[in-house]
Amino acid sequence: MKKIFVSIVLSFIILTLSACSKNVETDEITTIYISHILDESTENTAHAREWLRNELEEYLGIKVVHLEEVSHLIGIEAMRAGHLDIMFASAFTTVNAQEVVDIEIAGTLNHSQVNPLNTLFITNNDEIQSLADLRGHSFAFVNPTSASGFFFPAFQLIQDFDLDGELITFDNHFFSTTVFSGSQDASISGVSTGDFDAAAVLSTVYRGVISSGVIDPDSVRIIGQTNPSPDSSYIMRADLPVDLKLSIRSFFLNLDNSDYFLNAWGFEDLRFIEGNYEELDQVRTMMQVLGIEN
Repeated sequence: MKKIFVSIVLSFIILTLSACSKNVETDEITTIYISHILDESTENTAHAREWLRNELEEYLGIKVVHLEEVSHLIGIEAMRAGHLDIMFASAFTTVNAQEVVDIEIAGTLNHSQVNPLNTLFITNNDEIQSLADLRGHSFAFVNPTSASGFFFPAFQLIQDFDLDGELITFDNHFFSTTVFSGSQDASISGVSTGDFDAAAVLSTVYRGVISSGVIDPDSVRIIGQTNPSPDSSYIMRADLPVDLKLSIRSFFLNLDNSDYFLNAWGFEDLRFIEGNYEELDQVRTMMQVLGIEN
């Protein structure tokens, strides 16, 4: 019954999204839709995304509409149904999308070259001094579909301590209890206040929260980190017109505005580069270890 309800809700949401619009007489696309499926941001992210939408609209010469609050699952299904044309997604979401819809990478953010992203294990519990000490304590992941807030840290722990990937979130398998906090900020705050003993959070978000003074930096500490995460990308539907795909890819690969990258991602020397499809194999391996079927 739950699966049926979720399916109905998902179908309703997808149907409310508009497909790319065409000129009836010329069959030319006049509007495309873009969204961002990632849980990392800065205080200027909204402004940066609006700037990007404007620039892309001017570059393509067609209307670009930004869809807000679209989840990983809805975004992928919307692309499959032809109701979403471009989205910024983690490597994990990209792999999932590949299993459902024919997509191409328009541009990959070169974090691994400029500022490698990883997930940090944080705590405020004096009994926890290393990752091994996490055993028997409460732990917070972000959400079940978060690459940085679940898949990468879970994979790291599974490999380090020979755990069962399908049982990693079960109580008393490794952690005493496991929760999904819902956001990176909630995980950091929860550790700071002692709601749970430890958590896994994206490095850039953690540093942003600490530097902003939102929480006392002495109330949390880092006890470990994952290997660098595969870079995230803007992906687009492969069935878009060839000329339009070439223009979209050209836009991202030639985007050279330091202010945009600073506002959107916190680093002014980031840029978009050609996508490397082979790097996505790392994500597929993680999914197999975690017992996740695409």
